Amino acid sequence: MKKHKFLILVFAILCGCANYGEKVSFTNLDVFYKDGATRVQAQKLGDWLISEGFTEDGGNKTVQLVKNGNTMVFRMVIKKGLENDEKLIDLMRGFCDSLSENVFNGQRVEINLCDKYFETLRTVVQL
Repeated sequence: MKKHKFLILVFAILCGCANYGEKVSFTNLDVFYKDGATRVQAQKLGDWLISEGFTEDGGNKTVQLVKNGNTMVFRMVIKKGLENDEKLIDLMRGFCDSLSENVFNGQRVEINLCDKYFETLRTVVQL
């Protein structure tokens, strides 16, 4: 009986794990990528984020890159409540343009502001 309970527990844990995708790791930054995004794009994104000071505060950052049709979707973990900060949203719109120009060769970019489980709290689109 104990063996069965253990197997059920292991199964529940494995099924409960989210698939954030493959990962490219940098100092203080993990870039997950999936759904059509490539390792090369994730590497380029991570390199650019570091060069722009994204990790300068020393805290660990986690982002995810996915492709949705012709749009690159940059998913970023934020503290809950910041998705309602209109100044942040304006900055994110400019960040869409910077990502498009500097990382994705002019491709359209969307930003998903997410909780720590990559559940989208708010979407910011490129104007």
